[in-house]
Amino acid sequence: MKKHLLYLLFLIPGNQLLCQQTVFDLFTFTPPAGWIKTESTGSVTYSITDPTSKNWCQLILCKKLTSTGSIESDFRSEWNDLIVKNYKGTGEPLQSQTEEADGWKICTGSSKWIFNNKNVATVLTTFTGFGIRASIVCNTTNLQYITELEKLLSTLKINPGESNSGVGVPGETINENSGYSNTTSYHFTNTHFDDGWSSTVMDNWVETKKGRITIKIHYPNKQADEYNSVLKTEDLNAWNLLVAPYYSQVINFNWLSIQSYESISFMEADAVEKSTGMMKHIVLFKKHYSSGHGRYLEFITDTRAELENDFGPYHSTSYGWENMADMQFRNKFAVASNDLNGTWSANDYASLTYYYVSNGATAGTTATSNSHEFTFYPGNKYSSEYAGASGQVGNMKFSTQSYKGESTVNDWSITLTNRFQGASEKFEASFEAIKGGRILIMTDRLGTRLSLVKK
Repeated sequence: MKKHLLYLLFLIPGNQLLCQQTVFDLFTFTPPAGWIKTESTGSVTYSITDPTSKNWCQLILCKKLTSTGSIESDFRSEWNDLIVKNYKGTGEPLQSQTEEADGWKICTGSSKWIFNNKNVATVLTTFTGFGIRASIVCNTTNLQYITELEKLLSTLKINPGESNSGVGVPGETINENSGYSNTTSYHFTNTHFDDGWSSTVMDNWVETKKGRITIKIHYPNKQADEYNSVLKTEDLNAWNLLVAPYYSQVINFNWLSIQSYESISFMEADAVEKSTGMMKHIVLFKKHYSSGHGRYLEFITDTRAELENDFGPYHSTSYGWENMADMQFRNKFAVASNDLNGTWSANDYASLTYYYVSNGATAGTTATSNSHEFTFYPGNKYSSEYAGASGQVGNMKFSTQSYKGESTVNDWSITLTNRFQGASEKFEASFEAIKGGRILIMTDRLGTRLSLVKK
């Protein structure tokens, strides 16, 4: 396994690089020709399967993280996070001697595990230098594919960039943008919760992970969320739009949804995950809250038993699903001052119509309407406008309030000065990620919750 390390000692200069160069994060390289490319959380994967022998190989390039300052410590962390947590049965790595080249320290280790009754060899190569670390993983059922890893490494060039700013630091409560795929420029794109769960903003969902369990919190999707009076039709439409494109060889599909006042959508199957080539157990779940804010949650585990161990077994009642349903609230990210610049607004409306029992004629309608608008300016200044109307339609009472002052933002809170009677007011604050943007959640001391969107 040490042979391919010789290529790393050179980190081939530009005049030896081949023509079909690809850039991913800090890596510049020539990918293997004819292999399938897929991108997932923090990595890009190139894979191939021999149709005759069914042997396969994956080459996975992982995005950079902050270094611990030690190649030994970095390698152990990467081995635990990338190998042990993802591939059952991998033991202690057969580790090579650490090499150095162009400011990088390089360590490689290998082990084996079993998948579908086949031996799988895993090789991890970790690079440490310039305050960061990054790794390449090779998984294969036939060692002949190691030559493809060697070819890729022979074209590899590593650019550490200007600094390690913006790289996630394991163990912090909140991480800044760690380079994972996302479509926004908001400051915080990672949250590490105290109970071990970790959420990351992605293009089409928030990816929440703990141990070997991954949950995709899908963003609101007009097509997938479209109401249908037949729950099964609605559910299968969501499955085909949100889940099916990312899997192949689907087996054991079951539709187990429950129709009620707040219906439960529950579909499960076993399938091969295209991004990894691994067989997974998938559950697409949604609690249809009466408020309409339920989200589709995609639970991804190696087996059904793993899911049931954390969230309990399936049960055919519409209540008792809190453990699964509450995972949608892991779509929660801290707020930075610069994220707020601009105007954010929320509107609420409710009405109630009365009828005479004697003849069914209309006895009048009452309604309540509220509008909140917050404008945040550079230099920590703000202004806000509130407008409300309530009462019988045609004879409603109106009220307005305007405030101006200074704002102080502290990750999970926003404090505004010069509010009611000149006092300061503190709001709990967080962002919910949506496709291409955020919803600002502000909750006051009385528990009033505002969901504000940016104009």
